[in-house]
Amino acid sequence: MNNFFEWRVKEVEYLEEYKLVIKFADGKVKVVDLESQLNKPVFEPLKNINNFKKYSIKYSTIEWESGADIAPEWLYENGVELETDISSTFKTNN
Repeated sequence: MNNFFEWRVKEVEYLEEYKLVIKFADGKVKVVDLESQLNKPVFEPLKNINNFKKYSIKYSTIEWESGADIAPEWLYENGVELETDISSTFKTNN
């Protein structure tokens, strides 16, 4: 069973289109495609790819400049785990 510790977002990098590479507190690295979420009103501004790229980590998840955020457990459960080492993808390693 997942718990909050596992779900916490530690690092995030833009990959392509509406995909992000996310490193979680448990060390797993996953690719999350958020395109399917952009039909929700809160995410409407993120359809503009320049707005999509303006994110930060806040309260253990991803928040965009528009104020939109997404539950860390959704990111964790819907991400596709990467099997290869991509630690060089992240600007800083924690």
